[in-house]
Amino acid sequence: MCARGSLQTIISKGVFTIDSFFIICIIRDIAEGLHYLHRSFVGAIGNLTSATCLVNDAWQVKISGFGIPFFIDRQLQKESLWVAPEHLAEDPVGESKPGDIYSFAIICSEVITRKPAWNIVERKETTHDLLYRIKRGGHTLMRPELTLDGVEIGSGLLNLVRDCWSQDPADRPSTEFILSQIRDMNKCWKNANLMDHVFSMLEEYTTSLELEVDDRTKELAEEKKKADNLLGRMLPNIDTEFCVPENLFNEAQ
Repeated sequence: MCARGSLQTIISKGVFTIDSFFIICIIRDIAEGLHYLHRSFVGAIGNLTSATCLVNDAWQVKISGFGIPFFIDRQLQKESLWVAPEHLAEDPVGESKPGDIYSFAIICSEVITRKPAWNIVERKETTHDLLYRIKRGGHTLMRPELTLDGVEIGSGLLNLVRDCWSQDPADRPSTEFILSQIRDMNKCWKNANLMDHVFSMLEEYTTSLELEVDDRTKELAEEKKKADNLLGRMLPNIDTEFCVPENLFNEAQ
């Protein structure tokens, strides 16, 4: 069971913090799944998106939605942000292994930037206009921006993603080459486990949160002390001894 839902949902909610190791592991899982399917009887998938990449409890990514061409809405695919330019120009939309590699690159851009495909929510043009410019090609190709937000990503991975979305399908690397490159990048974490890494990240976050709470508590105590001192200077001194007139004291007796 993939209880965490699709990769697209996880990215859109922005509920997790990732680092370079996390990114490499997510991309590696997708590449391994794609490599397996390309070598199997399935061949080309044709509808690979972040919505068809499902995540289980162990943060492993599984590719779904393959091998069911009669369930794929080819007309809807003409409006898909993951379809390769050469297939957008076809009617109906076709499929190929290089086309899957292009789709893989778009998913990688989502994982790296932690934003929806093509950052479509913040773009000025409509999806239709964007797809037209993608299909048209030209000297200045339309591709997602690989902007990084506080995460250090090696240039090797960024260049690999750019190779995967090349305009010419023949220039896109195979899944074998992609996996070999990712494994080379992952050598420094060869014996690392993603779940152990996630728990380590959570422990670090918990520790930093506890330190922040302690700091805020100290600040609150200091502010309370200042407020008490200020209030003490503003109010007059009150004599705690209450003197009863002698005649009233005698009457009370």
